[in-house]
Amino acid sequence: MARINTSRTAFIVVLLLLFWGVTAALIWWPGKPSPAPDVALSLTDGRQLRLSQLRPRVVVLNFWASTCTVCVREFPQMQQLWRDYRERGVEVIGVVAFYDSPVNAMQLVQAAGLAYPMALDLRADIAHAFGGIRGTPTTFVIDGRGMIRVHSQGRLDFDTLRETLDAILAESPVPSVEAR
Repeated sequence: MARINTSRTAFIVVLLLLFWGVTAALIWWPGKPSPAPDVALSLTDGRQLRLSQLRPRVVVLNFWASTCTVCVREFPQMQQLWRDYRERGVEVIGVVAFYDSPVNAMQLVQAAGLAYPMALDLRADIAHAFGGIRGTPTTFVIDGRGMIRVHSQGRLDFDTLRETLDAILAESPVPSVEAR
């Protein structure tokens, strides 16, 4: 009969729990709010704006790529989020990853019928300003004061995202603003 080394087993269990905790934190970490960089956004409709110009609106900034199947599967939910929250003071902006083909990305946007604003990050300026984007989808929630409240890597939990937006809006409601 084999003896189980309990101290080794306990060590492995602790390592696994630590790994899972760190992984969960990287996927959805509200953390301590930190200032969002005031990046310039070149929107595909020709508008140029700085992130600070969107204040006091709450911003959901979603980095994605046309080669990312998770990103593409999230399009309908992101579109619905934009529809449901834009008149409540939330701006949803998609950011096409710098390594993606703008032509492929815009064809996908058109085919999916996405109406929320899109920005191209051709030189990775936006990605670098946000500390480097290590994969898509990566999403930031920025409150009306310009503070990053959530940094999410990977598949979004839209129920949690909606709860987060509701909580931020409850803290300091944003005056109704016409949809951009």
